[in-house]
Amino acid sequence: MKTPYYYLVASLQILDFEKESALSYQEFLDLCREQLTNKDFEILSKATLQYDDPNPVNHVLDRWAKFNRRFRNELARIRAKNKGQDSSDYTRGDLYVDSFAIEVSHRALKADNPLEAEKILDRFRWKKLEELIRRDVFHVEVLIVYALQLQILERYKHIGSSKGKEKFEEYKQNKVLEMILK
Repeated sequence: MKTPYYYLVASLQILDFEKESALSYQEFLDLCREQLTNKDFEILSKATLQYDDPNPVNHVLDRWAKFNRRFRNELARIRAKNKGQDSSDYTRGDLYVDSFAIEVSHRALKADNPLEAEKILDRFRWKKLEELIRRDVFHVEVLIVYALQLQILERYKHIGSSKGKEKFEEYKQNKVLEMILK
């Protein structure tokens, strides 16, 4: 039986992709550590944007891993094709193709700049995350999605920081961006 977290879920700020969160990912984890069962906190702490465990411990994490793997595969196929390379060297897992992922990937590759391309990709990830929790309103699954969304928002906080700008300039000077986008 799932443990409901009515108070915790109800007390969380509603996240918006276009707005910075008042709560950091680490603060969120600290809050959850105090209120979740040990088992649920262990599951939550595994929720990362790169999560790809072949033996998932939760149905939301399993669905996230499958989506994320397929989406990264689609991006790899398009990038490999653009470079005239065989995509099988860069893809993993099943070869399922999502028509929405194809469309989003092509739109991102046509973006005016790398930041806009990342936002296109992350908006798609955000939408998929929201689809994962339609029925799990007060359980650990909604907290997993919240954690993943916070991680997306924190990426943009770092991108806009002085350290992020320095890294971008370093990439530009080393022509890394040209290699990534071609």
